[in-house]
Amino acid sequence: MPGVVPFSSLDEPVGRYPTLFTTLGTRSSRARGKGDKEQNRRTVRLRLLPNGTQERKLRRIADATARLWNELNYARLVQYRASGKVDFKGTGHELYHKYKSALGVNAGQVINLNNWMWNSFFKLSRLYKQGKLPKFYGKPSSPGFWKDRLLGKRTLSILVRNDRYYIEPVNGGEGYVILKDWGLRIKYAGRVKWSGRQGMLVIKLEDNRWFAYMPIEVGGKPAKTNPRGYVRGVYEKVQINKPRGGNKAFIDVGLNNLFAVVFNHTDTAILIKGSTIKAEYYWWKREVKTYQSVRDWLRNHGFNAWRKYHAFYLHAVYKRRERLRHYYRTAVRFLAKTLWQMGVDEVFIGYPYLVGQDNGNEYNTNIWWFSKNH
Repeated sequence: MPGVVPFSSLDEPVGRYPTLFTTLGTRSSRARGKGDKEQNRRTVRLRLLPNGTQERKLRRIADATARLWNELNYARLVQYRASGKVDFKGTGHELYHKYKSALGVNAGQVINLNNWMWNSFFKLSRLYKQGKLPKFYGKPSSPGFWKDRLLGKRTLSILVRNDRYYIEPVNGGEGYVILKDWGLRIKYAGRVKWSGRQGMLVIKLEDNRWFAYMPIEVGGKPAKTNPRGYVRGVYEKVQINKPRGGNKAFIDVGLNNLFAVVFNHTDTAILIKGSTIKAEYYWWKREVKTYQSVRDWLRNHGFNAWRKYHAFYLHAVYKRRERLRHYYRTAVRFLAKTLWQMGVDEVFIGYPYLVGQDNGNEYNTNIWWFSKNH
């Protein structure tokens, strides 16, 4: 009888030992050369801890960023509906100078992001008219606005160009983010895991908390004009440890058993249960539905208290996403460490191609995120 090693996602092993993951039907990452730069990009999320003055200034900057996005998007939407075309240069130039005093050169990052989204919309629209998009895609929609439709308030985000900020680590879990254009030195909490060249910083207000998302090209060197654009983290490369052997593992991804793993060198099997993830999902699903129903009833009957329950609803949605992500990452971290200890060099994962689109349901769409697990 093969041995079965159960795993409860309540256990939280510390550390990560990455191995080489290979999807059936694709070349091994060792054979890829052109996309190495893309493969080495990682994003670090830091919790920002601004004081009262910094909090108010961040909100003003984020509000200006959202106003720029919404005005730019609206102008282009009007042009598109009138003529089917968008004047990227004209609309971008006009609004860049309008908001340059508030955002500095970072206004260009907002415009570039909007340009990219509109270009993606046009490409998808052409493919849709040619019948080349999968059926589940539906008709592409134009870029949306940064706002909460129920409250009528703008969603707050800030985009900072990669040479307009830098970080000052104090220890392994704390430091300061320096925003040059606004003279802000904001304390952060969180571990900077990777070393390399920093990308555009995205600061977002999530559940009334500020988070900074910093993309890093691991191992990349900064431009000569931006020597402070190099982030010093814990690891200099993505592969922390080399494989201890040449064994192979084969993984089937599911929900009741999140990962079922067999090996080519032993009759031992690993089953990582998904029951804890399902319980967590259904708990927060009930919370979300409760707050949503109370909010809608109060709103439909003219009670202003619906705004309080809308805040509860948004908090529950946020917590559900964060808790599920925690469980998935804990399971993946445990599995990666175990495979490394067992001398596994290569992993084959069964790819359920378009399972969420062709046969979608609550289990394989809402709870079971194959793309995130993979």
